[in-house]
This record gives sequence, C-alpha cells and structure tokens, in this order.
Amino acid sequence: EYELLDDIDDVFNQLSLQRVDYAVVAVGNSIGGPVGENLDFLARHLGTANCQADETPLSICGAVSLRVEQCLVGLGNVDEIRRICSHPQALEQCGEYLSYLRRKFPGNQIELTTESSTSEAARKSAGDPSIAAIANRLAAKVWSSIFLAQGIENDRTNTTRFFVLGRETDSLQQSCPNSTTRTFVWFRCRHEPGALVGALSPLTDHGLNMNLIISRPVKHEPWMFSFFLEFEGDRAEPRVQEALSDMSQSCLPGYPRILGTYLIDS
Repeated sequence: EYELLDDIDDVFNQLSLQRVDYAVVAVGNSIGGPVGENLDFLARHLGTANCQADETPLSICGAVSLRVEQCLVGLGNVDEIRRICSHPQALEQCGEYLSYLRRKFPGNQIELTTESSTSEAARKSAGDPSIAAIANRLAAKVWSSIFLAQGIENDRTNTTRFFVLGRETDSLQQSCPNSTTRTFVWFRCRHEPGALVGALSPLTDHGLNMNLIISRPVKHEPWMFSFFLEFEGDRAEPRVQEALSDMSQSCLPGYPRILGTYLIDS
C-alpha cells in the first residue's frame, strides 16, 4: 500500500511518526540535476545526530533510478488550458513541449506555476478544466485525470534517482552479481586553504571510488557551502571507517555525517 503526499515535510512527518514504514524521495534527475530541497531535507533529518537517544535513526536504505515519462494531464481540452502547474524540475524537463504549446495557442497566454510535487499539481488540475499539470501516470490515475499528451519530456532518456528512507537497521535490497554497496555522507569543510582537497583525499588513500559530489549553500551563512558525497563501500568496512575518520580532520566538528549505506545496481 502506498500514499502520495504533497511535500517533503509531510513525507518526513509520516516517517518519523512511524505512520509509514518507508518513504521514497527524488534526489536527482539526469536533465534537471540535483533536487536541492530534498537533499537539504536529508541533511536535516537523517543520521544519528538528528534523533533522540532512544530512537533508531532514519537512514537511506535503498536507491533506484527510474526512467520518467512526463504527461500533460487535466480535465479539459488542450486548447482550453490557461495555466500549467508542476514541480520546478518537471517544468524544466518539459521546456520544449511548453514552448510548443505557447506557439500553438498564443491567445491563451498560458501561465506556468510551480507546486511542491507533481502529485499536488495533478490534484489541482483535477478541479479546474483551465488548469493542466505535468505529472507521471500514477499521479494522473490517483486524481482521475485525463491524459492530454504523453511523453512530453525533452529527452527520452530522462531518468530520476530516488532514495528509499527507513530506519537505520532496515535493508531493502539483497546482493546480486551486478550490485555495489555505496555510502552517502554529508559534510562541511573548515574554512581554510586546501580543506576540500583534504576532505576528499582519504577516499583515494583508502581505495574508495567516489561516484558523485554535490555542493549546497548553507542557510543563513551567505556563500558558505556543504557537500553531499557518495562513494563505493560499506560503512561497516574498516577502510571506510578509517577514511571517514581521516576526512574529519578537514571538516568542521561533527562532520562527516553518514546518511546511509545501500546497494545499487552497477
């Protein structure tokens, strides 16, 4: 059984209150790049530093990448549309189609507005024929919307990566020949020359392959940044523990923080 929620805060509340066993959140797209708001959510709420002493920490316990087909959904006809709403990433992924609609119906003066999720956009489009939404097939089915156009994304290889969140003791995936174990951490460097190099070099020193690094601005501290890092290796391995210990020498106190270890198909 699954439940569609309007925004990332609702997802966390349901998970932290144990009203759901797992949560699935998008963290990046092959066209739009990282989903910054959701990454900030992971930093705020995952890991031992963000839970009470008697709680099991929330953690990333699975990862999956899915091909995404975006659809235009609503209640009316395409020529009746006056507003199209969706998550900012979905609007960006369908920019070419949106330009085509504006050229085809110049008199409509179609307005683009953002919503917290594609599901919320589909919900809004279900109550007004002049509003359409960009959403996936599942969201359209939940809100009984009509498919006005399908496959409207700019790139047919459009892929979104999702993290599955649960309790730190959970593990959703079983090892298979083509899977690798990865660990995802969040850290802030000391504000001094060479700190980022110093934080990353332990990966090389301990033979750990880095898969991605993402920078995010630190709220309330203009022009300061934190970093998300994914590398191959299990948090339980001695070499990973040693690398993270060495890494901490170039980080602010309390960093790096492990947000999860999980299996992923190679």
